Amino acid sequence: MESTFSMEELLLALKKRWSLLVLLALIGIAFSAVLTFVVITPKYEAMTQLLINKQKEENVTQYQATQNDLQLMNTYIAILKSDVILEDVAKEIDFIAPIQQLRKKIAVSSEENSKVLNIYVRDQNASFAVDTANAIATIFTKEIGKLMDVDNVQVLAEAKVKNSLIPVSPNHALNLVLGAVIGALFGIVLNVLFILFNNKFKSEKELELELGVPVIGVINKMPNVTTQRNLWQRILRKGGE
Repeated sequence: MESTFSMEELLLALKKRWSLLVLLALIGIAFSAVLTFVVITPKYEAMTQLLINKQKEENVTQYQATQNDLQLMNTYIAILKSDVILEDVAKEIDFIAPIQQLRKKIAVSSEENSKVLNIYVRDQNASFAVDTANAIATIFTKEIGKLMDVDNVQVLAEAKVKNSLIPVSPNHALNLVLGAVIGALFGIVLNVLFILFNNKFKSEKELELELGVPVIGVINKMPNVTTQRNLWQRILRKGGE
């Protein structure tokens, strides 16, 4: 017999076993909560900002000026994450692991048409993230003049511990919602499998299609003989009293 099912059958099965869906969703939330609050170590983020005072250029079109600004920003971002800067930063914060590990903790970005560079540092220790971000900003402003013969960078905003005390990962709310969704989806899959592997005929039409012959009669469900006998015995006993 070919195992197929309709959306209506699935909805009826889900309605019949709604408690299973709720149970699996709660299990998913519980499992996600353990991972989020116990297993996964939280990470904190510190941010410092640099202000780039762009040099005045004469006889340059607006397009050329924009391209020059973009190239300058990209150059500064590359230098910020280079070994030239990070080696000095590692000495400043007593970081003894390979520089590559320190680089993985750092992200640098700038918004379009902005003179500000944002430096982000993520770590399991909020104080370390703050110290690292500030060290990068301080050392970069000192070294960029030697590297590019410019004096157009200054620290706009320093990172502070009080602004980095809330973990940025894991996302508690998102993880709990995902746990509930995954649990509910697992319940739906179980219902689909139950329908597919249920070999009972659900209607006369299914039986006719499977056997290729028409159904000429239906035997109703027979009542429980023992129950009927006990009922008649009680009736006769009452009648004889």
